[in-house]
Amino acid sequence: MNKADIIEKVHGVLGGTKADADRAVETVIDAIVKALAAGEEVSVAGLGIFATKARPAREGRNPRTG
Repeated sequence: MNKADIIEKVHGVLGGTKADADRAVETVIDAIVKALAAGEEVSVAGLGIFATKARPAREGRNPRTG
């Protein structure tokens, strides 16, 4: 399922226009992204918990030269 599919589902439930459904989905996604960027944890019942964490950088490898 991608973003367009989610917009279709929201449009089917709420009615109205697809533009309204698109704005609703965009608003939810933007709110989650902004909360994560601020270091907050986002918990959506039935979906999961979104959180960011810092991980140390890792050494890359050039596949051509090894």
